[in-house]
Amino acid sequence: CCSCSTSAVSLEMEAALYKECKSMSITYITICHRPALKAYHVHNLNLTGDGEGGWEYTQIDQSKVHARVAAASAEGEDQLREKHLAARSKSYSHMEDVSSADLKERSSMRKLMMLLKIAVPGSEKKLGLLVAGIIGRTLCHEAYSRVVGGLYNAVITRNIGKFALFALINVAQDLFNGCVEEGVVLMQELVGIAWYQRLTKHCTDRFFAGSNFYCVKNIDKRISDVDQRLTKEVVDLSKEFPKMFASAVTPVFDVLWFTGRMVSLLGVVGMIPFYLYIGATFAVSKFLMPNYEALFTKEQELESDYRFCQTRLRNHAESVAFFGGDEMEHKIATSFFEKLVDHQYIVRRKTAEFKFFLHCINKDFKSYSNNVSTPEIVTILMQMIYARRHALDSMADGTAGVLASSTFYVRSAVIRTVESFGQIFDLY
Repeated sequence: CCSCSTSAVSLEMEAALYKECKSMSITYITICHRPALKAYHVHNLNLTGDGEGGWEYTQIDQSKVHARVAAASAEGEDQLREKHLAARSKSYSHMEDVSSADLKERSSMRKLMMLLKIAVPGSEKKLGLLVAGIIGRTLCHEAYSRVVGGLYNAVITRNIGKFALFALINVAQDLFNGCVEEGVVLMQELVGIAWYQRLTKHCTDRFFAGSNFYCVKNIDKRISDVDQRLTKEVVDLSKEFPKMFASAVTPVFDVLWFTGRMVSLLGVVGMIPFYLYIGATFAVSKFLMPNYEALFTKEQELESDYRFCQTRLRNHAESVAFFGGDEMEHKIATSFFEKLVDHQYIVRRKTAEFKFFLHCINKDFKSYSNNVSTPEIVTILMQMIYARRHALDSMADGTAGVLASSTFYVRSAVIRTVESFGQIFDLY
């Protein structure tokens, strides 16, 4: 069995070797990539490489082979091989090398618009239901504020019947809120599946059209991980983008709704302290926020360098050991690791400093163990503004329960709006 055994000898020596094997009645099998060797064989076994163990076993037409060998001897095998390759690559001749200088970098907004243009068509109904569910979330919180306000009113007025009624309504509303929340999650999943189908079809159609699969790998070469992008990254994008869409729309609608409700209760002048607080915190947070994109990009690059160092050592372990390079490799690996750890300390320190500032301006209202912070003070201030505005009316007609219910509603609206602004800051 010969595996490319004649690739390092001349054509004359190659012919002599096979002639000698034939004179000695030696049955030989040659594994080769040169078609010229068919002249010394009678059968050809071709492994098709289709991933299913396919193969072809044919008899060699010696007349065609001898004609080609004669042409090769007259013209030279190298020139004949060049002609063969040129003819085989004729279908790719229209593809030219793409110069990076001729390419225009698209902005993030343009990339997003192109992505939506591809993914959205065909999923409008599902997106509409998703938006309806998001609006339903806000309306559920509106109803919750009013129902709990009614409970406050019933307690102050000592009305047991009203208290029992609002308690039952609260239980029913909790069940309805659960249905709305699960409906939003379900619609996110369905939108993700629809976008996954659209994006995968679009990418595969472009990849296999006009021999682009060859151009991407051998001519363009800007994308080296097409298989990963067509499989894992498209799946991750389709799964996470609907969640990002819901996370972006929900706080915006909450802010618009509850801000409008508070303006109707407090008036534009009464909302001035709230607007000043939101504007000041937004400006200061933008000024103090670290450049997370640059920090995490550098961290990924350093992790990649350290991982490459280990991979290179594994692949060349024999050479490193033979030439005694273990000490140098140790220094290189230690240097990469120290750079990575130093950068991780910087990222964690800046993140901790920024989160300390966020804790001062954005209270987690769901955690009762938190101390009173600036948002809590703003919430109490808005309640006081409402109470001062309506206290005389309540004392005149004896509706203290209504005042308590309304101040609770103001508190709930302020909390929801502050949380929504915090989500918008985190997202944008």
